[in-house]
Amino acid sequence: MKMINILWGMGLALSLAACGGGDKDQGYTSTPEAPQLKITSTSFTDQGEIPLQYAAVAKGGKNTSPQLSIASVPTGTKAVAIIMHDEMSPCGTADIACVHWNVLNLPATKKDIAENENLAAIPGVILGSTYNGLTGYQGPNPSAKHVYIITAYALREAISPTSTIPRYTPSQFESAHAGLIMSKTTWTGYFVPR
Repeated sequence: MKMINILWGMGLALSLAACGGGDKDQGYTSTPEAPQLKITSTSFTDQGEIPLQYAAVAKGGKNTSPQLSIASVPTGTKAVAIIMHDEMSPCGTADIACVHWNVLNLPATKKDIAENENLAAIPGVILGSTYNGLTGYQGPNPSAKHVYIITAYALREAISPTSTIPRYTPSQFESAHAGLIMSKTTWTGYFVPR
C-alpha cells in the first residue's frame, strides 16, 4: 500500500510538472475582444423621447435629421451604413417595417454627423428610399406613440451602387449584406404626436 501511495504521488507530481503545475505563466495570453461599434446622439437620449423638431412637418416638426456620433469602429471598416426604422402598426415588422432613413457608404472616418447634415454631398454615399418613397431623412409621422430604432453597421466593404435606389429595413440589409457586416449597434427613441 505504501508503494502505491508513493507511485501515486510521483504520478501526480509528474502530471503537475507536465502541465506547468499551475504556478507559472506559460506565456499564453487571451486575445482581447475587439471594441464594439457605438453610436450616440445629442439630439435625444437612448430610449428617450424624440423632440418635435426631428418629426415630420405634418406633425409640426422640421424634419431635422438627428446628430449622431460613431465610435469604436472596428479595424478594417471601410464604410458605415445607417438605417432608421419603425415596426409599430400600421408599419410591419422585419422586412415590412417603415423605413425613415437609409444612408449607405458613409466613410469609416466619418465619426460625427451634424444635425440636418447633407450626407448626399459626401462622395460615394448612397441615400436609399424611405416609407414614403423619398430619399434622405424622413422624421416620425405617427398617429400615436411610436418607437424608432437607428441601427449603424460597420462594413468591411462599401455597398456597390445599383441602377435602382435601394430601400432596406435592418432585416433586409442584414440578409443582403451579411458577409460585409463586421459590427452593429442601435440607438432608440420614441415620438408622441403633440
